[in-house]
Amino acid sequence: MSVSHRRAIDSARKHHYVVPCGHRPSPDRELGYPPRAVREAHKHPKRRTS
Repeated sequence: MSVSHRRAIDSARKHHYVVPCGHRPSPDRELGYPPRAVREAHKHPKRRTS
């Protein structure tokens, strides 16, 4: 997996799921994200042009 792809996944996670302020994102299992939604985020990462 390329760095840019990983970055896209991380940004998608950040934008699709609410993370409590002041806390770093925990592993998906710990936060109890819906596996299906996580798969969708991985399948279709948001494309961002810098």
